[in-house]
Amino acid sequence: MNSVIDVLLSWKRTAPATAPAVTHATARRTYRLREWPHLVQNERKAGIFRTLSMMSHTAVDRGWMLAQSKLPARELDPMLKHWIDSGWVEAIESPVVH
Repeated sequence: MNSVIDVLLSWKRTAPATAPAVTHATARRTYRLREWPHLVQNERKAGIFRTLSMMSHTAVDRGWMLAQSKLPARELDPMLKHWIDSGWVEAIESPVVH
């Protein structure tokens, strides 16, 4: 049975020697919750609460929000724009790592 130290050392030996290249030309937009938005009645759904909860501690992308909220893009996009315009959500351009 390998000790924890042996496993960590084997990971270190197999890790790449250089960091992956970062391409600034292709950025991925992510969103982070700055403050909980004021939700109107039709926005008070489990999927939206789940999405906002995750956004409160990590940035997520639009695809993840669509999957988690189970909202169609035509409903999510105006809501997300409203949240950004109101200062409740921060849009972050993250460089894509290759």
